[in-house]
Amino acid sequence: MKKFILAGGILVLILTLVLVGGSLLLPGEFAIERSAAITGTPAQIYALAGHLDTWPEWTPWNGESYAGMEISFPGRTEGLGAVQVWTLGETTGRLEVTSAEEARGLSYDLAIEGGPRIEGIISFEAGPSEGEAPVTRVRWQQRGPLDGVFARWIGLTLERSLGGDLEKALAGLEARIGG
Repeated sequence: MKKFILAGGILVLILTLVLVGGSLLLPGEFAIERSAAITGTPAQIYALAGHLDTWPEWTPWNGESYAGMEISFPGRTEGLGAVQVWTLGETTGRLEVTSAEEARGLSYDLAIEGGPRIEGIISFEAGPSEGEAPVTRVRWQQRGPLDGVFARWIGLTLERSLGGDLEKALAGLEARIGG
């Protein structure tokens, strides 16, 4: 019996060392980026991206994709200082626009209760027209710290999960402008 308990204790110790030691080898921050060429002008793109009250219509961050999500807009919904607040179950999040230029894009801070502050940037760059239609390169970035052992391990999944959400948001933006 003592050998079984000792072996179990050693196994737990080894697993703990692997978990903690392995996390030290993982990045302490994440950076996700997606881009798309969207038919439209920077002004057309800003008319949606720069107005937080339109985000539930074209991004995956809404009550349709996340059942039970409640979104509100205390104060401004457009430009610098615009705020979106959401709740999903016990979790609350707050997104605030920290810079906004119709011709260049916007940046924002996203704070999720109990999590790190995430910095987001949506930039626009007018490109060559395709025929008569203007095309704009839209680049969406999100980055933030991965503090702690478990956050670093979770960081391994962000490229796929958060990157997938950014791809859906860009596709929704393109569909909304084209539609």
